[in-house]
Amino acid sequence: MAEKNSKLFPIIILVAFLLLGGGLFLAMLNERSEEFDTTTTNTMEEVADNIEETEEMAEDGSDAIELGDNDVDPNTLTETQLNENAMASIDMEKALSERVLGNPGAPIKISEHSSFSCGHCGNFHQNVFSEFKANWIDTGKAYLVFSDFPLNAPALHASLVGRCITNDDDYFAYVEEVFAKQRDWAFQSDHLAPLKAIAANYGISDDEFRACIQNEELQAGLLAKVRAAQQQFNVNSTPSFVVNNAVTISGGANYEQFNTILENAVAESVQSDDEAPAETE
Repeated sequence: MAEKNSKLFPIIILVAFLLLGGGLFLAMLNERSEEFDTTTTNTMEEVADNIEETEEMAEDGSDAIELGDNDVDPNTLTETQLNENAMASIDMEKALSERVLGNPGAPIKISEHSSFSCGHCGNFHQNVFSEFKANWIDTGKAYLVFSDFPLNAPALHASLVGRCITNDDDYFAYVEEVFAKQRDWAFQSDHLAPLKAIAANYGISDDEFRACIQNEELQAGLLAKVRAAQQQFNVNSTPSFVVNNAVTISGGANYEQFNTILENAVAESVQSDDEAPAETE
């Protein structure tokens, strides 16, 4: 009996070791998962003018806005230390213009307000966007306006660089690639190197890259758009979609859910437009 127990003892030790190691491995996986979970519990009430954090959780599956350790307070965006020697020609009018995907003459306008570092935004573009585009944009039913709503420094830099791409087809290809490779750059300690590599695919040189992320006027222009979206459409989480400049919807969902929500928002926007008082001359 003692001999049998002595044979079992190493096996017991091995099993215990495997269980302990497995527990540690799972803990590491959970910690890594939490690192990439961009869902937040704070909402930025007044972008740029007055930032007040709340304890409200975003209940719609979207990413509420927060300022973390590496985030940029929009109050300081135009106070960044600039390298005045790193300048390139930037078409500011084009950079700050609406970026439109589809036929702008389509009857339905959908404005997407997203942050390039937002996990739910990345999920939308990787798992929902292609079907949404095929059924809404490519059919001429609607057109999309992409509006940057950066939540932190990496997202801000990605937005600034994207705005320096003047060709709209290249711009939207850049948007999709940035979201597709989100984990390769947005959550890295040095996010600029991989972001620069992506930008190079769209003709952005190293000097242009540097100039874009340091351009004070471009930063201020993006900040103004963020402020306007919050004040006019009550955008306070990402991704958010404004339908016909009338109805704001937020949150992550699969395509079927998103399509239903979108159809309801379109109907609501049409109804609100019908109920609006007629303008008098």
